[in-house]
Amino acid sequence: MFDGKYLRVKELAVMYGLGLNKAYQLCRDPSLPIIKIGKTILVDREKFENVWLEDKQKTTVKGVKKK
Repeated sequence: MFDGKYLRVKELAVMYGLGLNKAYQLCRDPSLPIIKIGKTILVDREKFENVWLEDKQKTTVKGVKKK
């Protein structure tokens, strides 16, 4: 439907091995690029992978945030 540019929350969870609750929790993070259409939440796949995910990997080591 969106030619792979956007992911629904369930698709995000499956692709990255997350639980559905964790995926929805990530969507509440204001720094995550999402679009809401009605009740549907879409995540911009390219921005998620290239910007947000890389930024989180830089600031997190073994689940502990760097200071």
